[in-house]
Amino acid sequence: AKLDKEGRPWGGSNGVAIDRDGKTVWATDRCSPGFIPGCLGHKGNPVHHFDAEGREIISFGGGMFVWPHGIHVDRDGNVWVTDSRTASAADLEKFPGEQNKGSVVVKFSPDGKVLLTLGKPGVRGNPPEALTDPTDVVTDPANGDVYVAESHTDVSDPNLVARISVFDKNGKFLDRKSTRLNSSHRCISYAVFCLKKK
Repeated sequence: AKLDKEGRPWGGSNGVAIDRDGKTVWATDRCSPGFIPGCLGHKGNPVHHFDAEGREIISFGGGMFVWPHGIHVDRDGNVWVTDSRTASAADLEKFPGEQNKGSVVVKFSPDGKVLLTLGKPGVRGNPPEALTDPTDVVTDPANGDVYVAESHTDVSDPNLVARISVFDKNGKFLDRKSTRLNSSHRCISYAVFCLKKK
């Protein structure tokens, strides 16, 4: 895949999803080559749609993300993207004004219009007000419920967040499930998926 529309190199990437057409691909990149700084201080678009030959169809989301991570296409063709970091104090010294980004899930229309945001940009916390480092998102094709995996944190941290938060299709918080095992095991909620019942 090539980023022809922006003429920039591909940044680090984590998210890939097949469009509902079954042929084209959506992907996220982290705006800049390498691990850091991700999309901080960068206006490049981190959400990309490619045709079957790898040509870019559209890209969007510039200036909205810190660390784009997971991506999902729902039954209606909307594109959900997780932002799994917030700016650190050191990041803000290099990139002042970037404090209101990160730790959210954004739902886009296929043409890049923001339809819904879960969490509060730039704030790590507990749902329904905030999310903590969401890494992945998936929607239930039957009813549209939204499942968010939260935990892109240090597994040695005794206050590790490891949960799946559930919202309805309109963004109303429904529930959260801890994925921590016990005090002797560390479990992170890195990915989430739905299986169809038989």
